Amino acid sequence: GLGVWSAMVFLVAELAGSGVLALPLALANIGYGGIAVMVLSAVMSAISGTLLSKCWLVMRERNPEKFTGGQLNSAYPTIGEYAWGKPMRYFVSAFINLTAFGVCTVFLLMAAQNIQSLLDLAKVHFSFCFILIILAVFLVPFTWAGSPKDFPGIGLCASVATGIAIVIILASMIRDKTEHPDRKVTIDTPTFESFFLGFGAILFSFGGVGLFPTIQQDMQEPAKFPFVSYLSFAVLLAMYLPVSAMAFFLYGDKLTANILQQLPSDWLRATAEAILTLHLLAAFIIIINPWSQDVESVLKIPPTFGWRRCLARTLLVGVCLFTAESVPQFGGLLDFIGGASVTTLNFVLPCVLYLRICSREGDWHAQ
Repeated sequence: GLGVWSAMVFLVAELAGSGVLALPLALANIGYGGIAVMVLSAVMSAISGTLLSKCWLVMRERNPEKFTGGQLNSAYPTIGEYAWGKPMRYFVSAFINLTAFGVCTVFLLMAAQNIQSLLDLAKVHFSFCFILIILAVFLVPFTWAGSPKDFPGIGLCASVATGIAIVIILASMIRDKTEHPDRKVTIDTPTFESFFLGFGAILFSFGGVGLFPTIQQDMQEPAKFPFVSYLSFAVLLAMYLPVSAMAFFLYGDKLTANILQQLPSDWLRATAEAILTLHLLAAFIIIINPWSQDVESVLKIPPTFGWRRCLARTLLVGVCLFTAESVPQFGGLLDFIGGASVTTLNFVLPCVLYLRICSREGDWHAQ
């Protein structure tokens, strides 16, 4: 099983890439209050992750013969079913699937955009659509692994890569500022629409609670997961705030959906694009896993390696590819997923499920 630090690394690897790229524009949409919204979202996400982990622990304690030992498919929906029955299981599954589908599609688009930018810098012209296909084919075999514990080293590589990329992005922005000291920066007054677009992007960047029970059940000591939750979001804030705040104050309303597109076209930008592309591909493999487990549970596919698993997960990657080819601009999709499904999974359901399970304490003692 996973230890505390390895579990934290997996969570950071899952979450960090998209936020680094998209949060600067989110701050521009919200204005000066965006930093406070970021901090609040991180704190609330950590609390929600802790509540969900407590639901998992209580469920295992009350029913050790059913939920202890072995790999359990669809951990979050199982908590929903334990709390409210089959309807809640289906409800949770629907939102997990929608979120994982949207996040994986956004990550695929971001990775393809970075690769196309690298090719443009090298004066090589290649179709964006074909880049998406090549990436999808490359990712398919990696999605066949059973659970995050079967991805040795991928979480650490993704997290380290993001940390290095952040340093490079900061260096590039500082260099750009020194070369253009007189550049005028304007910051637009946020509107009702822009505020909630930015809010949706921030929620998206701190999403991922749907993966938490999957990580928790792979831990050697699941009871320590609350510490993992708080530590993970503290690390995320330490990554997000410097890049987002500096980009916000340096570029203001000139920011685009991908901060890398704002940087000067030089070797620093190319290095950051290459590193973050690796992170996005690694995060894609991690994030598609709980969605795959849920689909396999519905289709009665055994939680062991086999042709049925490979076929099902290949088809899920195909669905992401088809959507990415159909909707090549990820900004709107990111805002929608963040404002809808991520909000439900991150902030609403953990509280509802926790209160419901705690209210049944009498049944627990009766058993």
